[in-house]
Amino acid sequence: MKKQILLLTAFFLGLTFSSFAQKVSDIQIRVKGDKILVGYTISGLKYYQDISQIDFYVSRDGGQTFEGPLKEISGDTGPGLRNGKYVMVWDVLKEMPFTDEELVFDVRLSVTEKPRKKAFMISLAGNITTPLGLRVGQLGKIGWYAEFRASLSPFTTADYTYENQTIPDYNQPGYYEFNGNTASAAWSAVG
Repeated sequence: MKKQILLLTAFFLGLTFSSFAQKVSDIQIRVKGDKILVGYTISGLKYYQDISQIDFYVSRDGGQTFEGPLKEISGDTGPGLRNGKYVMVWDVLKEMPFTDEELVFDVRLSVTEKPRKKAFMISLAGNITTPLGLRVGQLGKIGWYAEFRASLSPFTTADYTYENQTIPDYNQPGYYEFNGNTASAAWSAVG
C-alpha cells in the first residue's frame, strides 16, 4: 500500500512539474532545394517569460552526439518568440559537407523571467444578500485581496411599529396588510 501511495505521489508531482515547463515539440523536417526547413512548436511559455536565445543542434549519428549550435540559419530563430509554430531555414551546404545522411535536430531554448510588476486593484462586489461591497487587493507574483460586503436592510425603517402582534402607532383608515417579506441584516468579510 505504501508503495502504491509513493508511486501515485511521484506521478502527480511529475505531472505538476511537467505542466509548468517550456518545451519544443512537433519538430518537422523538410528539404527545399539546398536548404533544410525545420518546423517546431514552442509551448508552456508564461506571460512573464521571454526567450533570450534559441540554439539549433544537429546529429548525424542518430542522436548520439550533437554538433552546433548551427550558424547558417535564418527564419524564426531569434529572441522574442512566444508560444506558437515557427520555421527555421538552415543553409546546410554552407555549414558542413553533406552526404546522404539521416539527421536528427535538437532545439534548445534559453528562457529569462521578466520582473513581475505589482498592481493595485479596487472593485465593487456584491450579491443578492449583500449588494453593497468593496474589494481591494494587489496583483503580482504573490497577490492578495480583501472584500467587505453588507446589506442595506438595517438602514431602512418602516412607517409603523410592530409590538406584541399589534401596530400601536398606525392610525390610518382601513386595514394594514402584511406581505410576509422580511429583511435581515447581513455582512461578510473575505480575504
